Amino acid sequence: MPESIPSRQSFDELYLSELEHLFHQNFSSTKTEKSISICNQTLQLNFCSQSLAEMYYPALQHLALLPDQSKNPFTLFVIDVKDIKNPSFQCLKDFLDTFFAKLIHQSHQLPGKHPSCRFLAFEDYAYFYSISLGFGAWFVFNPNAFSHWHFANPFRYVLYDWLLQKDYQLVHASGISDGKSALIFTGPSGSGKSTTALTAFKAGYQLLGDDHCALSLGSDLKAYSLFNTIKLDEPLLDNEFLYLKPHVHSYIRTEKISKGLVHTSQIPGVAHANDIPVKALLTLEILENHQLASLIPIEPSSLAKVLLLTTIEQCKWVDRKNVFKNIVETANRAPCYHLQLSYNFDENLQLIRRLFDA
Repeated sequence: MPESIPSRQSFDELYLSELEHLFHQNFSSTKTEKSISICNQTLQLNFCSQSLAEMYYPALQHLALLPDQSKNPFTLFVIDVKDIKNPSFQCLKDFLDTFFAKLIHQSHQLPGKHPSCRFLAFEDYAYFYSISLGFGAWFVFNPNAFSHWHFANPFRYVLYDWLLQKDYQLVHASGISDGKSALIFTGPSGSGKSTTALTAFKAGYQLLGDDHCALSLGSDLKAYSLFNTIKLDEPLLDNEFLYLKPHVHSYIRTEKISKGLVHTSQIPGVAHANDIPVKALLTLEILENHQLASLIPIEPSSLAKVLLLTTIEQCKWVDRKNVFKNIVETANRAPCYHLQLSYNFDENLQLIRRLFDA
């Protein structure tokens, strides 16, 4: 009988394994390594240059550095294509020229339904990775053209899929903790997530995140920090949160927004929360002037709808069936509320304290 023909997937995995070996081999003398823990999982970052490390790493800096590298980390190579000058990179560069030239024509399209590898390309960056093999590459074409979220929430696309395989759901939400339990705030952009989290942070609570958190999908609903960045409207930086102004890393100014980007790792005494049981999930709404803050119990389905829509808006390529299932299950495992925010920060804080003390 003839020998069995290898499947397309086995060819793909063999090719990716060879490609991974090529990365490791050629990065041996040029890479800057950072081994960090996200949601109790090890992420090994390999930057091809110190300049890239300085651009991306600060947003992850609060996460625990690991003294001993895990036996099976997820390895991500971060490469500025302009830095590929070593002759031994030529075969890799040839591959990139061919592979990504085709993908760029499909800019902003969903990733290909590849059996072992996801890939997506834009004009300024591109990436591919294999969750099953535990490695990927993030290619930078033009860092000067990146939007603010690119460095505020780095590698979000890769982290989403990687953490999902480990039973964690990345959500578009902010969060705080009193050290024993966590409150998760969700809502569309402009609903007050960052301001509410920062109000509580200023009052002594721990910060889970400004824009993105991760929730465990296991038997216990727990919350985890992902990034140490805060994006805050400039008027608030000039008034209520003036103490943060010396720590602004950069300003984000477009026709629609004017915000300062702060790395909280630079703030003395900052404490981030991880592995914290979730006490409640809240949707947010900013009230008109002179209205009192209020806290209203809502159905899990109402919260799930808001959390689902805002999460998908941030990660448009995701498998919506899985996200829907995960978020519906999450909303049914904790009390759900609608927090109507007044312009009196003390009123909002009183309601937050009441929830923690309940």
